[in-house]
Amino acid sequence: KLQLQKTDYALKLERAKQMLRRYLSPRVATLVEEYSETGTVPAPEERQVSICFTDIRGFTALSETMDPGQLFASLSGHLRRQVELVYRYGGYVDKFNGDGIMAVFDGNGMVEKCCLCALSNMEDASRSNPGEEKFPIGIGIHTGRVMIGNIGSPEHLDYSVIGATVNLAARLCGYAQPETIIVSGSVRDAIGPDTDLTFVESREVQVRGVSGSVQIFRLDIEKGRARGAGLAGESSAFV
Repeated sequence: KLQLQKTDYALKLERAKQMLRRYLSPRVATLVEEYSETGTVPAPEERQVSICFTDIRGFTALSETMDPGQLFASLSGHLRRQVELVYRYGGYVDKFNGDGIMAVFDGNGMVEKCCLCALSNMEDASRSNPGEEKFPIGIGIHTGRVMIGNIGSPEHLDYSVIGATVNLAARLCGYAQPETIIVSGSVRDAIGPDTDLTFVESREVQVRGVSGSVQIFRLDIEKGRARGAGLAGESSAFV
């Protein structure tokens, strides 16, 4: 009987662990497991990353006209596919921002992977999915140094990315019109000339909270789709 109780307890723990992983990114889940074994919270670290923000344009007005159940179902499906694409391209979701996500990419080729993921997300959003509303989205991308670590108290921790790089990426998302991807000059420079990605409409803008002007570009969606589709097929090597 004692052995059966131990087995049942182990099964319950495993189910709870699997359910927890559905609410946390794989990276955070791994950190939680390590913390449970060592009892030591990892120290924050500075890292070079690429940040991508997505946002549904006109969502507030749309939510006032749609049935709440249909709205929830459509939004859930929309965000689910965004998350799947982020992981397919080797990034991870830092958080949900209401009707959008904040995704982080690091490591080799992170800027290109981030841009190609954005292109795939834009293409997915442009398609009609059975039983779902089609949502027009805007996307902002920036790359730079950030601090990554645990924020909060011993009772409630959030493993997150903070810094000016995150803030600027969010601001660039705000500049993006429906079905538009806006990137910083840092993203364009990091990609370099030897690429199938095309950056157009260079301009200088004033960004709230940033001293001086910021150079931004629009990532050409049509010219980037073919490259994005090809790389997505090879994405298993990124994860």
